[in-house]
Amino acid sequence: MKRSTLIAVASIVTVIVAAYFIVPRIPGTLRIQGGKAWGTGTRTYYYKRPPKPVQLIEYYHAGTLTRSEWFDLQGKLVWSLDWKDGDGWGVYMRQDGTIRIKVLYDNGVNDNSPGTKIYLDPSGNEVSKEQFDEGEKDNWGRGLDPYEFRLSAPAPDPAADQTPGTGEPKEPD
Repeated sequence: MKRSTLIAVASIVTVIVAAYFIVPRIPGTLRIQGGKAWGTGTRTYYYKRPPKPVQLIEYYHAGTLTRSEWFDLQGKLVWSLDWKDGDGWGVYMRQDGTIRIKVLYDNGVNDNSPGTKIYLDPSGNEVSKEQFDEGEKDNWGRGLDPYEFRLSAPAPDPAADQTPGTGEPKEPD
């Protein structure tokens, strides 16, 4: 093999190997496929209710989640976490901007062992799992669904607009 060909091949291999290690660190290269992150950048989640303010921003560097920031409906930072090897207390938010659950992650996983989840009412008070389940079930007495994640409104129920047993439209109240 000629010396010039050998140098060209070595140069191409060097560029390919360097790109493999450098490109994931370039901002704007974040891709998430099959739940696995690759690259550097941010991932933003929004509240479902208009005007759809930012709920969570995740920061990735070379495919690793490095920081998470959670916001209320007014855009005020309510919780942030600098992830160290996937360890730390993350949170789940209600759609009204309050914290639902604080979750302890170890290496990016919560094993559901006792003490790894703290349940909160809409006022931020710690409650038992049973109180939490009951409160979430009845929407904490507010008559609305603060953590609804549907992307669109449910289809209307035609039976709701009819007088029971007749199939006739209901009279207006």
